[in-house]
Amino acid sequence: MSVHVLLVDVLTVGAGGGSIANVNAAGPLEFGPESAGADPGPILYDKGGAHPTIADANLLLGRLDASKIKFNNASSTHGRVA
Repeated sequence: MSVHVLLVDVLTVGAGGGSIANVNAAGPLEFGPESAGADPGPILYDKGGAHPTIADANLLLGRLDASKIKFNNASSTHGRVA
């Protein structure tokens, strides 16, 4: 008798907006486990964050409206993220 089992290799469970994006040695894009945290936070927070995060990618993709993020300098954030 044989038993067949489907397996899924989960490397990350949940990736919040502050998860830092990077390209690993094999080439694919990955997120986390490093995080920008709340301070300094993603670049779009305009509090000194220097590493691109999921939230920054969503800003560039137009999923977030910089003018509605109350703690940033909307006029300059988009350029720094890009």
